[in-house]
Amino acid sequence: GRILVANNVAYYNGYSGIHNNDGDNVDFFSNTAYMNSYTASVTYDYHNGGGNIGISISDGKDCKIGNNIAVVDTDVGGPAISFMGVNKEAEVNSNIVWGLGTAPLRFDNDVVDVERNTINANPNFEEPPANHYATEFSFAPLSTSPAIGDGKSRFAMDVDYFGDIRDTSNPTIGAIENFPGCLAHGQGMCSSTEDCCSAHVCQGDGICRV
Repeated sequence: GRILVANNVAYYNGYSGIHNNDGDNVDFFSNTAYMNSYTASVTYDYHNGGGNIGISISDGKDCKIGNNIAVVDTDVGGPAISFMGVNKEAEVNSNIVWGLGTAPLRFDNDVVDVERNTINANPNFEEPPANHYATEFSFAPLSTSPAIGDGKSRFAMDVDYFGDIRDTSNPTIGAIENFPGCLAHGQGMCSSTEDCCSAHVCQGDGICRV
């Protein structure tokens, strides 16, 4: 069997982002990791950096990383996607990596050897959190996002983070699907249900929900 890790949003975690430690046959599909490893542990409230800051695999066999977004703090020093003790049968395909900070984005040589179709570009989120105390933010892709329609169909989930139906033929990379011409959960403010995608209703807080 295989283990599926999909449609997760991990942001400003202490120490690690989305990480597999010594697990075989693990698939990371359609996740969004943003500015993780903010502290040296899960409890220290200061920016000292931890390990495995984006999406990472340690000592796992036959693992796949596809259709994910990993944005990291380059001043922490780690790559957006990383391996440790992973053999070459790992698959890394159609992911977006991006770095925020003063240092250049680092790349893991073991990942570079096997990765395909990696996009090094700003994913253009609607409203990314300004810091780890932010309470209002959105990881939905803007219409200018390179994530839209550029994922691989074989990694696509039927639904996204909010449970909205994905375009499985041309899926959006990351945890939240793009819906052109209408609003789905987390993708802008609605004034009426006419603004919302099919099966969604404009709620009192101005958000379209199923």
